[in-house]
Amino acid sequence: EDVQESQGYAYALLPYLMIILWKLLERFNIFRLAFTVLSFVMLLLLGARGPILGPISFLALYLVICKKLYKKIGWLLVVVGAFMLVLVYLEQILDFLLEFAGDIGYSTRIFEMFAEGEISSEHGRDFVVDHILRALENRPFGLGLCGAEAATSGFYAHNLFLELVATFGWGIGGIFCVSFVFFIVKGFLSCMNDTQRGFYLVLFCTSFIPLMVSGIFLREPLLFLFIGYNIFLIDNKKRVGNVMAHKHISESQL
Repeated sequence: EDVQESQGYAYALLPYLMIILWKLLERFNIFRLAFTVLSFVMLLLLGARGPILGPISFLALYLVICKKLYKKIGWLLVVVGAFMLVLVYLEQILDFLLEFAGDIGYSTRIFEMFAEGEISSEHGRDFVVDHILRALENRPFGLGLCGAEAATSGFYAHNLFLELVATFGWGIGGIFCVSFVFFIVKGFLSCMNDTQRGFYLVLFCTSFIPLMVSGIFLREPLLFLFIGYNIFLIDNKKRVGNVMAHKHISESQL
């Protein structure tokens, strides 16, 4: 129950952290850096794994897609060097964070999992997946809304695509999964500038990425905001394309 409550707080903090991180990467500012570091430490102290994937994924994707880090050797060396430095002193860092988190009364769960090499452990999720797949053998057309929780005695699917299949069945759920992938790819390709791409990545890493390891899509309002933003991007690009085509035709008739 404590883990579930901490996870709720972590997801509530995530959008704020992502916006601050985005603005920091757009233009460096010491106050933005301080708030980003403080927010990320708070996220770690809340002890939930799923939300941590958000800022890590956003940082990697934004640097590659918007900043084109792979073309900037100097910055690439700095990032790789910082990563290697963290790896070298990882044990000392974890010891410090464990002691610090314990002293101020926050969760030490994440740091203990890192220290014991269990951060990627999937034992509990394997149990859930196994029960859902068994339930689908008997009901291949779907378990219904929240059916995955019923099939696993209260546990959710920990994976958006598995949840869609569990809810709507192999046929309709599979179509939803494939269509959703094509839809979000088309939405990203419809981004017309770095601001649109940055906000797209914020929503992608705040809703879609965490839902691949945790949470339920019906309880994730940011996922529906992400879907709405994709619709806007696709429609906006089409509208701009129509305006440009009309302008070109008008100019050619002069």
